[in-house]
Amino acid sequence: MKGRTLFIAFLGIVVSLLYSIISWSVRETRIIWLQTRIMGIASFVVLFLVVILGELRVLSVNKGKFKIFRFHKPLGILAVFLVFTHFLAAVLDNYKWGAQISLSDYLGFSFSDKWLVFLSFGAWAFYFMLLVGFSSAKKSMQMLRFRRWKMVHYFSYVSLVFAYIHSVNLGTDIKHATFSPLLSVLFQTMFLLATALLLTRFVKSLKLLNDQQEVALAAIFFVLLLFGAVFGYLSFHNREDRAASLSLAVANYPNELSRIQSHIAVLAQNNQNLTAAISLMNDSLSKLSSQIEVVKNG
Repeated sequence: MKGRTLFIAFLGIVVSLLYSIISWSVRETRIIWLQTRIMGIASFVVLFLVVILGELRVLSVNKGKFKIFRFHKPLGILAVFLVFTHFLAAVLDNYKWGAQISLSDYLGFSFSDKWLVFLSFGAWAFYFMLLVGFSSAKKSMQMLRFRRWKMVHYFSYVSLVFAYIHSVNLGTDIKHATFSPLLSVLFQTMFLLATALLLTRFVKSLKLLNDQQEVALAAIFFVLLLFGAVFGYLSFHNREDRAASLSLAVANYPNELSRIQSHIAVLAQNNQNLTAAISLMNDSLSKLSSQIEVVKNG
């Protein structure tokens, strides 16, 4: 490892230890739940950046000019520590979910219901991140050789997919927070961008793209294609929902009409009863007036 990588790893360990102490002190409060959510969002964003930087470098014709790739490994290490702190806060949490879920469930080996399956996706995403990370060490690369190392590196895509499934199904802020619509769109956008670049990488590997301009155009094409497909699906799904709602309204129309007619009949009956009561009251008042007149004349 280079000195900078060792420093980042050492700093990550120190920060994780301090984070553990802080998390333990607030494990009974709402703060621990907020920590879990914040670290979960941050870890997915950084993992996305790591994958994107790797894809962009592969797609670059002149890889030597892709200077920002130097952030790829530091961001990868940061992503691992962020996921670890996310896991740590979830395990220590005695305020919300941690009080109901065992450590073995968090380790990703429980599949008794769909929520534990989604939880396990997050754990396995972390395991694949560790696998890719350890394979990127210099000695590991020498031992694996380039071909096998490259095959192992494809697990970074699996990790991103698993992390996405985990996030969109269990993420409180993606599903229930005030800013959920914005965060949900952000996560979907990141996932679609990564998928579009992966498709572009596949086309490039087939020797179908000759220069950087063609690579860029292919990437733009796949981005537009995926976003268009998602937009079309959502539009069609919403149209189906509206059609189903309209069909339900039409089917319920006779029942609703009958219910309204019943209410009208009840109101009419009440009106008749009220008219009769008023008439009876007027008769009583008339008799009372007659009796008063008799008393006065007598």
